Amino acid sequence: MKDFFKKIYNCWMLFSKALGWVNTRILLCLMYFIIFPLFRIISIISGKDLLDRKIEKDRESYWNKREIKPFKKELYRRQF
Repeated sequence: MKDFFKKIYNCWMLFSKALGWVNTRILLCLMYFIIFPLFRIISIISGKDLLDRKIEKDRESYWNKREIKPFKKELYRRQF
């Protein structure tokens, strides 16, 4: 009886690894060839430069200033 369940388990694991391999390839291809190009086209049409790559010669610095917030212990205890 134990051998029977072990064979079923091994077949199921083989099937799940094959299914995972196929799904990974399909999902990654969809992301790379459909989702990312659509996102790029939308950002080009809307004129957004999300990485701030535009070079401005009269700009003094490219550092982004951050707000200084007061220290609160509660923010570090519960980070999410």
